Amino acid sequence: MVHSDASDPEAPDVELGEHEPAASTSAAGARRPPRERLTHFLAIPLHGQFFETPPASYAAFKAAVRQFTVDEALSEHDRDADATLDGEPSTRIPDGAIREFNTLHLTLGVMSLRDGDAVTNAISTLESLDLKQFLPTSTASGDSSAATPNTAPLRVDLKGLSPMSTTPSHIKKCSVLMMPPTDPTGRLYPFANALRTHFAALGILQEDDRPLKLHATLVNTVYCKPDKAARDRSRKEKEKNAKRKGGKGKGKRIDFRFDASEVLERYAGHVFGEGLEIDRVQICKMGAKKGVEVVGEDGQVDIVGGGYEVVASKKIW
Repeated sequence: MVHSDASDPEAPDVELGEHEPAASTSAAGARRPPRERLTHFLAIPLHGQFFETPPASYAAFKAAVRQFTVDEALSEHDRDADATLDGEPSTRIPDGAIREFNTLHLTLGVMSLRDGDAVTNAISTLESLDLKQFLPTSTASGDSSAATPNTAPLRVDLKGLSPMSTTPSHIKKCSVLMMPPTDPTGRLYPFANALRTHFAALGILQEDDRPLKLHATLVNTVYCKPDKAARDRSRKEKEKNAKRKGGKGKGKRIDFRFDASEVLERYAGHVFGEGLEIDRVQICKMGAKKGVEVVGEDGQVDIVGGGYEVVASKKIW
C-alpha cells in the first residue's frame, strides 16, 4: 500500500508519503475531491520497542539500519552544496530522509477517525479480535501435509531495497525507498490482507481498492526540511522574480529527490533483518515523534524513544 504521514505539517512528496492513499480518479477521468484527513493507521510494528528484552534478531536489525544511516545519509554540512533547486538529483540520500528505527512498521490501512467515539470503536474492535483466526495454516509451497499451524511464531525477513516505482524516471528522481518483507511460511500477506479486509468492511479503515503492498519505509524525503542556506536561496530567487515581473514572485522548489540507482544496486539482496518475530498488531496515531540521541558506552549513537503513539495493541498469541 502506498501511504503517508498526512497528519504531519509536511506535504506528501511526489511519490506520496508514508501513509497517504493516492487520490482517486473517476471513470470519466475527473479527479475526485481529496479524502478526509487521516488520523490513525493499523500496523504491524517492526521496531521491537515493546519487548522487555529485544530478541537478538531485532538488535541486529537495529544495528543494520543504524549502519545504513551512517553509510548513506548526506550530512547536513554537505547537503547545502549537494541538494538541488530544480537541478540534477544527488546520488546521496538527503539529511532527514532516513526514518528513525522506532518508526518502522508495515501499514495495513489508514483511518480517518473524526471523534472520540470513532477512536473507541476502532480500539475495541482490535482488542476484541482473536488474531490467530486471521492466520492461514497453509505454507508458501502449498503442501498441506507440511502446513504451519496458526500457533507457530510468525517471522519475517527484510532484504534489499525497493522504490515505489521501478520506472527509470522514478529511480532517477526517487523520494521513497522501502524494505520488502518475506515470510518463509507464506502466512504474513494473507494475515495482513485478512485483517485489512475485516477492518475495511466495518468502515474503520479508509477504502482502498488497490492490492495491499506490504513494505517498511526506510527512506522518505517528505521528512526533509530545507536548511537556512537553501531557504535563503529560494527567498532571493522569489525576490528576483518579483522585481522582474512587477509583482509576487516564486522561488525555485527545493527538490530533495535523489538518484537511487547506486544505492539500490549496493543494497540488492542486503539483509537488514532476519527472523523478526511478528507478535502483535497496533493502531497508531499519525505523526511520528522524534527520539533523543544517546551515546552508549561503546561510543555508538542510539535513538531512544520517539516513534508513533500507540493507542491500541493486541498480541496475536
